[in-house]
Amino acid sequence: MKKIFIGSFLYTIMILLIVFMFVNFFIYRFPDWIVRIVGIFMLINIFLISYNINKKIKR
Repeated sequence: MKKIFIGSFLYTIMILLIVFMFVNFFIYRFPDWIVRIVGIFMLINIFLISYNINKKIKR
């Protein structure tokens, strides 16, 4: 149960970050520092998702 929650939480965060970037590119321009922070969160989230997928595959 806990592992499913972590995976779904990571995917939900990634979807929110992608929506934020979509809004930034097409609707409203956010300040540069906000976009950089969101980009850092996105990179960390990509790492965690890939780690989570590899951990599932190895089991």
